[in-house]
Amino acid sequence: MNQLTDLPPQNLELEKTILHCIIQRHERRAFFLANLEPEHFYDLRHQALFTVARLIHDREAALDQDILATDLLKDGSQGQRLRQCGGVEYLYEILGRDHFGSPHHGRIYIRDLRELAQRRRDRQIGERLAGGQVLEDERQALLEELCRPAWDG
Repeated sequence: MNQLTDLPPQNLELEKTILHCIIQRHERRAFFLANLEPEHFYDLRHQALFTVARLIHDREAALDQDILATDLLKDGSQGQRLRQCGGVEYLYEILGRDHFGSPHHGRIYIRDLRELAQRRRDRQIGERLAGGQVLEDERQALLEELCRPAWDG
């Protein structure tokens, strides 16, 4: 088996670009936060960072790297959220990226990330169906799930 072809559809660089735009660039932050969900991200660290960024933005109506880092460092769960986000080094890797996209391409980034998430969802459903361990009523529900878009917009 080729491990590279066994990976689910994903684009970690796109995920990092989107997170960079959300945290560092205020121009379209609300657009990204309103049109994405944590499950659109493949990397669990990116899911956690997106979730924390959204919570801070909703609570503070502001967000930047210092607010995010301070919030993660003062977390009362002994830094559990910071570890889920990959740690301080990973956070600053995303924030200090030399190559990052433009928030003005947000609609394209969101579309591409959603498409990858939908392909992962469809693959998981296909694997469950192919496994043959699905009850008939569950099988019908899974087939219906395949026929509808994962996310509108």
